[in-house]
Amino acid sequence: MDHLRAVTDFVSIAPAGPAVLTFRRAARRARFQAPVLFTPTGPADPDARP
Repeated sequence: MDHLRAVTDFVSIAPAGPAVLTFRRAARRARFQAPVLFTPTGPADPDARP
């Protein structure tokens, strides 16, 4: 009985495998991190004391 269940699971899951892998690959490519840019900022008034 376990062999029949294993074969049934394989037959039902195997067609979905390539689609799942394609979605995972697309999600990995779409995931990116924008670069963090730091700009130096000084005091608004150059004559101001820190």
